[in-house]
Amino acid sequence: MVLRRVKDRLQKFNVAIAEVDHQDLWQRATLGIVAISTTTEHVEQSLAAAVDEIDRVEPGLVTRTEIEFLM
Repeated sequence: MVLRRVKDRLQKFNVAIAEVDHQDLWQRATLGIVAISTTTEHVEQSLAAAVDEIDRVEPGLVTRTEIEFLM
């Protein structure tokens, strides 16, 4: 239920979200959030806004973030 709420809230940021690890554990999840743009700055802003929204809705839920750029 928590993941569904997070995914629904992030739709307004125009990003794609998928659960990419720990599908067999109910107390843990890993989400992959993807954004595509012509500039890295725009992608960084979009992903930072998404993380901020998760932290606002569910404080303490995010324990680690990683950003990787494919060019």
